[in-house]
Amino acid sequence: MYNRDKSILYYSSLKQKDFIVNLNISHFTFTKHLNKGSYYLDKYLFSRFPENTAKVKDISILDLALQLEKDRKVFNKNKPLNSLSRSVLLIDANTTNFLLALVNVFLI
Repeated sequence: MYNRDKSILYYSSLKQKDFIVNLNISHFTFTKHLNKGSYYLDKYLFSRFPENTAKVKDISILDLALQLEKDRKVFNKNKPLNSLSRSVLLIDANTTNFLLALVNVFLI
């Protein structure tokens, strides 16, 4: 996953599932942007081919996932998915594994 001009590499993996699970990107969205070469959140580019001149961004997966969550809020603020949807970050205290999820909040 690069910035728009492929000068910065944010994340790489040989498995598509890593993008879906670790960065909370839907399979449909990831595949669409990868195949079309379009920009995810108008900022990021997925590529099957490495760009040798790209600078590797030193960022943890958790920090990148949180940054993407912030970018999603900004990108989607004019088109809310659901007024009751909220992002939730779940962290397993024993393993420090994390999962970002959208949940519906029910007010009583």
